[in-house]
Amino acid sequence: DLYVPGNNPYKEYKVIPIVPQVRQECMKCGLCAIKCPVDAISKDNPMLVDKEKCISCMRCVAICPSKARSVDDKSILAISKKLEKVCSERKMNELFL
Repeated sequence: DLYVPGNNPYKEYKVIPIVPQVRQECMKCGLCAIKCPVDAISKDNPMLVDKEKCISCMRCVAICPSKARSVDDKSILAISKKLEKVCSERKMNELFL
């Protein structure tokens, strides 16, 4: 029998969903829709985002030429607090052979 330490069953990591908002500065160039890794942004109307598909990768925010996509400050603060708690101490690597 193989024993691997850890949580079993593994706990589900609950992420605070952060879906970027689209502002009026959007030129509807479609670059965000083309580059979205999960096709959460409509190619016909890039101002529409499927919140169920969005994985909060922020690629659309990073590549938007008109900087029309952003995340509100409350969401940033909430995820920062959660990450601060999870990432407060260094975790050592383990090797299982």
